[in-house]
Amino acid sequence: MKVVVLGAGVAGVAAAWALWRDGHAVTVLERNPGVALETSYANGGQLSYSYVAPLASPSVIPKIPPWLLRRDSPLRFRPELDPDQWRWCIAFLAACNQRQSDLTTERLLRLAFHSRTLMRSLVAEHRIDFHYVQNGKLVVHTDPASFESACRLMDFQRSLGCEQRALTPQETIFLEPALQSMAPRIAGSIFTASEDAGDCHEFCRELERLMAEGPEPVHWRFGADVRKLVVREGRVAAVATSAGEVAADAFVLALGTAAPELVKPLGMRLPVYPLKGYSLTVPVTHEGGAPKVSVTDFKRKVVYARLGNELRVAGMADLAGRRAELDPERVEQLVAEARAAFPLASDWNDVEPWCGLRPATPRGTPILGPTPVPNLWLDVGHGALGFTLALAAGARHRRPGRGSRAGRPARGLPARRLTRYPQGESDVIAVLPRPRLALLVARLARSRAPGPFLRAQGDLVQRQGPAEAGVRRDQPAPPGAHDRPRRLRVVGVLAHPGVPRRDRPRAQALPRLGTGARAHPAAHPRGGEPPRRRGSHADLPGALHPGPGRAARHGETRRGPEEARGGTRLFRQRTQRRLPRGRCAHGGRLRALSRDRVREAHRREEAGVGARGHAPAADRRVGRAHRGAAVFREDLPAALAPVKFTLHATDGAARRGTIALAHGTVETPAFMPVGTYGTVKAATPREIEALGAHIVLGNTFHLWLRPGLEVIAKHGGLHGFMRWPHPILTDSGGFQVFSLGPLRKVSEEGVAFQSPVNGDKLFLTPEESMRIQRVLDSDIVMIFDECTAYPATLDEAAQSMRLSLRWAARSKGAHEGNPNALFGIVQGGMHEALRDESLAGLEDIGFDGYAIGGLSVGEPKEDMARILAHTAPKLPRDKPRYLMGVGTPEDLVGAIAAGIDMFDCVMPTRNARNGMLFTRFGDLKIKNARHRDDTGPLDETCACPACAGGFSRAYLHHLHRANEILGARLNTLHNLHYYQWLMGQARAAVEEGRFGDFRTRFRDERARGEPEGDAPGD
Repeated sequence: MKVVVLGAGVAGVAAAWALWRDGHAVTVLERNPGVALETSYANGGQLSYSYVAPLASPSVIPKIPPWLLRRDSPLRFRPELDPDQWRWCIAFLAACNQRQSDLTTERLLRLAFHSRTLMRSLVAEHRIDFHYVQNGKLVVHTDPASFESACRLMDFQRSLGCEQRALTPQETIFLEPALQSMAPRIAGSIFTASEDAGDCHEFCRELERLMAEGPEPVHWRFGADVRKLVVREGRVAAVATSAGEVAADAFVLALGTAAPELVKPLGMRLPVYPLKGYSLTVPVTHEGGAPKVSVTDFKRKVVYARLGNELRVAGMADLAGRRAELDPERVEQLVAEARAAFPLASDWNDVEPWCGLRPATPRGTPILGPTPVPNLWLDVGHGALGFTLALAAGARHRRPGRGSRAGRPARGLPARRLTRYPQGESDVIAVLPRPRLALLVARLARSRAPGPFLRAQGDLVQRQGPAEAGVRRDQPAPPGAHDRPRRLRVVGVLAHPGVPRRDRPRAQALPRLGTGARAHPAAHPRGGEPPRRRGSHADLPGALHPGPGRAARHGETRRGPEEARGGTRLFRQRTQRRLPRGRCAHGGRLRALSRDRVREAHRREEAGVGARGHAPAADRRVGRAHRGAAVFREDLPAALAPVKFTLHATDGAARRGTIALAHGTVETPAFMPVGTYGTVKAATPREIEALGAHIVLGNTFHLWLRPGLEVIAKHGGLHGFMRWPHPILTDSGGFQVFSLGPLRKVSEEGVAFQSPVNGDKLFLTPEESMRIQRVLDSDIVMIFDECTAYPATLDEAAQSMRLSLRWAARSKGAHEGNPNALFGIVQGGMHEALRDESLAGLEDIGFDGYAIGGLSVGEPKEDMARILAHTAPKLPRDKPRYLMGVGTPEDLVGAIAAGIDMFDCVMPTRNARNGMLFTRFGDLKIKNARHRDDTGPLDETCACPACAGGFSRAYLHHLHRANEILGARLNTLHNLHYYQWLMGQARAAVEEGRFGDFRTRFRDERARGEPEGDAPGD
């Protein structure tokens, strides 16, 4: 089908992308010389999936009078002699009630969550570069009342799948030190870890590049100014442009604020009006002064997002007509706001200002979907959420609608559902709660020209049904109904005044192109899409599928059989108690494992994997548990790349990069706290996150033995079990088996050993290790290997290394179908030639990342440094590099200098519990008597809870001597903070090309130590 998309902003580009991917011949018309050169050019850069609360809310009403009186108000109103402006304002005020605000928030969240899934799948599949980061969002409140209100709203948003948490002012500064200048004014903040950021303009350019590939690329017609829609026989036949008419089978209107004027001749009135927004783009001149996470100043309505080496600042909204001129006064106000918030981020003299007209609806929901004109679709009214919602909105145009069955009414939009709607039905927003006010708004909104007043609902467009109870949509309206005054409840019915409903043209959905019987919904005898193979992911965006539950098996959903006949439902709501088959707490949908994947697990067991009966009995039933289990992760199709490593900077051999995984992005160099039993000892997941760690390590061996896989599977995997929403790496269990010594027996098949928990005889193989880690659903899976002992002769090391290579190949085969990353491990003892042989064999097999194992097992430091210096430079440059089980701060900095990206070690937590603390100026034994009367902090420059909390060395000494739990906790948090701080310093040094100086200063400070009785400090 030939489809024309009108407009090449982010909404139009996303719609073109979805249609092109579906096999349509797509042409995009744009008056500018390129994509995303107007409203989408320099937006705020934040992808706010969980923070979509509309501007129209009850809290806005008391703010309007002072906003009208202040020239620097976040929302400025300049009245115009424009009826559309006044209609929009009245509808906006009518929407400022709690019921409507909650309803809008819920609908936007559903659309935003789907967009997040599509975005992360797109990034993982195509590895596009638009400064994309998954860095979270911090909404800062300077008014205690607004902070309390935000905390109350969190409960409502949490019920909808948002994972947010409230931070104190101290926690806010701890999470984002660049906010130090705002510290005296901060009342608190709301942090959402699942938010992203990126450059909208670059995103559109990357999609344009991708759509230039393939046998039938998208045709871009730049410089074509759309003049009008040419309608013939009740359909849009062509578009009249400055370059002539362009004909097509269907049209998608994504022209933002220009859309209402274009559809007025068709008898449609869109409640879309421009809100002028402003932004600044400045170079970051001081890394420590610029925020790492996205920040929003709630009171001033200003947002900050890091885009590579630049900082994007956006805010202000002018309801002041349709002129897009830049207002110098507003630019100066925005510069002043940014300078006050982050004075050290830039010199604030080299700013690139911009303004754009955001197409906003009164309630804040976009207008998407088919119109009463059969082949015209709308994609407008996204407001400030265009970038956030674009992919999900665009995907709507690739799904067929469903017609009403004869004699059966089409179902309306339930208040808490997002679903597809009958063909020919266009959408109008929920009825206003006050009938008299609603009637007033309806009368004011009407024009003399007949036509519907469309309004947005969720992510679709549907026309409100007749007001009379019991009147079915497929029946004609009652006699005289079209002559009576229209009420808001029936607004939109008169798309074709005077024409009975049964005779009005029906909107035709854009069919999905494909092969075989799935080429068009009409090919199926029932209409709509044919039934899918159970558990199939085919053709579902973002790998969403109904799962293998009873409803899916019988062609039904929880909404009843009628919906099931129309196609696959996009979202399934469950209670928290049934988390494994519903949505995860942080908003992503839980993808239930398909029945085919369960059968595959049973097939492997029957083929001999684990057939010796060495796994615990509960674990051998994991196939049954999987039928109800799900993955606590964002949906990521198995065909997509499980990991994306981006190298941003180098300084010598030292590297600065990011690793994009299913549960988020890891900044490298990175240190992973060790959570042996699904917990980092003496710290909560929230505390670990606040320290700056965004990946932890879990232990396959110990979790397999206790609590067992069935318990973890019931929680949807290790993420749900330990309540950790970020990436997890799991080791294979090889090192733990190695550490059992005489209790183990190694053979070609695997390792037989006696359980250290209950004495059971168990057997662990590469296939079993991969099965266990798949149940854990870790983002990074390690191959099963044998850790070469030290000391070992050349022959012993060679035999061990070659056995590990054979196990690596078996691990790779058993990992097939797991969407997560798999890392290989280089072994070979202290012999360079064996290390080279191991690496060559692993590269032949092919892995997503490479680790160096077999170090820090008792060898001298000189041998470890020699093997590391030999092996690290030979690891693939485009893959993450991981040094396992190492070690001290000096080891980490030395390994970073050799080119290593990732580390783990129990040292910071184990030493903390034993009273050994790490500081900038050497190690400190808090149990020593010299600290008994010391009232100073551990480190005056440290921002950990122990140091920043004001706890003295004397108090920590007392806690340790008294064996108090608080002492272990504070010591642990201090050590982990120091390790994360050290990684942050190393990353900044590599970025700025001063890693050599950083390393020298680090060694000097650590070697300096502390004179007896002196407190640390500069």
